[in-house]
Amino acid sequence: MKKIYLIPLSILLLTGVFWATQPYLALGALSNRLGLAGKSEVQTYTFFTATTTTATSTTVIAPDQGFFKIAGADKVTMYFSRGGLVQPNTGISTFSVEVTPDGTNWYPWNQLIDNTATSSDQWMVASKAIEAATSTSIMGMNLQNMSFYGVRCIVNETTDGEHTCVGQAEFK
Repeated sequence: MKKIYLIPLSILLLTGVFWATQPYLALGALSNRLGLAGKSEVQTYTFFTATTTTATSTTVIAPDQGFFKIAGADKVTMYFSRGGLVQPNTGISTFSVEVTPDGTNWYPWNQLIDNTATSSDQWMVASKAIEAATSTSIMGMNLQNMSFYGVRCIVNETTDGEHTCVGQAEFK
């Protein structure tokens, strides 16, 4: 009779040892996933710089096809800059982005997050215009419910100016 109690007790003991040795096992929803070193990876991509005309980053001759691969990114930030170091600075630079599921087909992204310095409100916009100024606008891409293979940058120039477009992605 004593041997019958040893079987369930042994199973219970082995189950406890198994659960105690599984540090990455979680019951329910996993709330945080860290890399092996416990840090995120951040990548930065320059689409174009010092352009003195209207441009689309994928028309730039580059070994990486002119677009930023953001598959798996948790956050994407875009930096749109206009300057006047060489060209006069009286025109407008209107920046926008397009996204792709495959690197071939491109779709307008109308959910750039714009947050002005005078307000804590955020607006979803399709483009950002910088007019007659040497300035940089920092905008986020709302990836809360979507993911994409890549993103490209487009600038439409009115009159003159120099333009820079840089993207930064955080992968957790």
